[in-house]
Amino acid sequence: MKVLFYEDSSDPHLLQADAVVRTWPSASIAQAPVWPALAAPSRLQSYRFFVCTDAAGEVLSSGCIRLAHLYPGRFAAAFRRGPCTRTPEDLARVMPALEEALRRMGAVSVAVNPHWEDAAAETCEKVLAGCGYARVPPHEQTLPTATALIDVTPSEADLLAGFSQRRRRDLRASGDKAVEVRPVATRAEAEDLSAIMREMAATTGMEIDRQHDFAAHFDVIAARPDLGRINAAFTGGTLLGGSVTYREGRRAYALLVATSPAMRGGGRSTALYWQNILDAKRLGCSELDLVGYPDPRLAEAGQAVGRQEFKESFRPRIATLPPIMSRTLRPLEARIHRRLRQLYRQSPLRARLKAILHRSG
Repeated sequence: MKVLFYEDSSDPHLLQADAVVRTWPSASIAQAPVWPALAAPSRLQSYRFFVCTDAAGEVLSSGCIRLAHLYPGRFAAAFRRGPCTRTPEDLARVMPALEEALRRMGAVSVAVNPHWEDAAAETCEKVLAGCGYARVPPHEQTLPTATALIDVTPSEADLLAGFSQRRRRDLRASGDKAVEVRPVATRAEAEDLSAIMREMAATTGMEIDRQHDFAAHFDVIAARPDLGRINAAFTGGTLLGGSVTYREGRRAYALLVATSPAMRGGGRSTALYWQNILDAKRLGCSELDLVGYPDPRLAEAGQAVGRQEFKESFRPRIATLPPIMSRTLRPLEARIHRRLRQLYRQSPLRARLKAILHRSG
């Protein structure tokens, strides 16, 4: 087993491995070499890319590791929605090699969250538990443990017939109101969508970070249109909202949706989701992941009722996902890191601290 680390996202060996990994069921945009361009490094966080191969040179995993620096020479490693493997069972081969390589670099802990669904998600959690991983506390479970996926393989007519009556009515209404949804044409439009995202976060209490910057997604998708789509919705020439969707294997992942107050009523936002569905079909995907749904295994899943009902109206299938799990490599330093994170999360100045600490440069 060999693990190689890279700092350059354009390394040919890394890109060749990524081309393989992107076809797997566990593929994730957060594990792609472009991810640091979407969630930029900062004073406290950096990234390393990696490729893990077996003795015959076959790719077993490839991706992007976030390093949260504790002090020089020590960091907490995190695989956001990763690492990716061909099967959940392959994690038993990959994780020991990755852990040892990261420990030599100075890791105090490793957090993982591969994308697997239902029975495969259960297998994933069992395999990781066998490798010494445990679920992180509930307040650290920042990614959904269930999601809603729309089957986009039927014809457009059959898709519409499967939606709720309200969604069909909303689509008709959006047509009557001349809602135009098209690809974002300029970076200036993308920057305007970022402003809408910030306004939406301020009014809803949603916490946003670098990955919510539409301009960064515009730059990546303009250079790599095979990776996904970025759309904007207009009425009468006025920008109302937008979305970003990435291809992950046979799944399209609706990473971002931002809507202004004018788009949240009268069914206008349904037109944006409909375009996401059509884009997923054209990208060659079989499903559109709506990114999050109340976990049916939990009594309180924490998603607003309105959002849940909206997603249900597309008649998706609900899939359960693995939780974020972690393993401690250096107990004392890992406890210090967890305590610092806890103090940061509880601080009334959290938003201001985040802006300062996560500033690039």
